[in-house]
Order: sequence, then structure tokens, then C-alpha cells
Amino acid sequence: MKERGFLFIDILVSIFIFSTVILSLVVLMNRNIENIRNVININDEKRAVFNIENIIMRDFYDSKKEKNYEINKNGENLFLKSENIGKFKYLNPEKIKNIKLFKRDVILNDENIGQIFFISIEINEKKIEKVIEEKYEK
Repeated sequence: MKERGFLFIDILVSIFIFSTVILSLVVLMNRNIENIRNVININDEKRAVFNIENIIMRDFYDSKKEKNYEINKNGENLFLKSENIGKFKYLNPEKIKNIKLFKRDVILNDENIGQIFFISIEINEKKIEKVIEEKYEK
């Protein structure tokens, strides 16, 4: 007569195999979640920098002088001056620092040959600089 059912060791082996597979999948998913969070943070930074650049460039063409800017938070939105930068879920306004518009002289062989205007933004300990306009006299 054949006995029906499972042995205790069969159950232990199947639980061990199942838990090993599930734990390895959880570890892989955790790495993917961290990568996705990093991609979202970088995307928020790029969007914030793009919006800040647009506002500063619009302001630059009106005044064409050096300025310092500050980020203000009103509710969930971030503002530069009175312009709305946007709503960011993962970007903290304290991480956006030193937003400046610079004007520098271009010197070649001790002779001033023009001027350059550029934006400098520090965000998450990274410094981003972008040239707005170059004027050369010669």
C-alpha cells in the first residue's frame, strides 16, 4: 500500500527554494527602485535648471546686468522672483543655491576683446554654468 502525503523534509526543501527565489527577487527589485529614484531626482534637477535658465535669460535681455537670484517656496511650488518654476516632488528648495548671472571680460594678450554673460547655478552640490551671450569687439 502506498502512503500518500509529503515528508517533512520535502516541505522544508520546497520552502527553502521558494524563499531563496523570493529574497533574490526582492534584492533585485530594491536595486531597481534605487535606480528609478536616482533617475527621477536627475530629471527634476534638469527640469528645474531649464526653467530657471529660461526665466533668467528673459530677465537678462531686458536689463543685461549681473544679478543674484533666490528660490522661494509658496505651498508646493517653487518661485524665482515672481515666476513659477514648477512643482517638484523630490527636489528640495534648500538644495538649489547661488543662482547668479555673471558678466566677465574676455582678455587676449592683455587686450579686452569682448564680454561674456553666463548663468551659474549650484544644485545638489553640482555647479552648472551656461553661456547666455557673447559679445566680441573685434
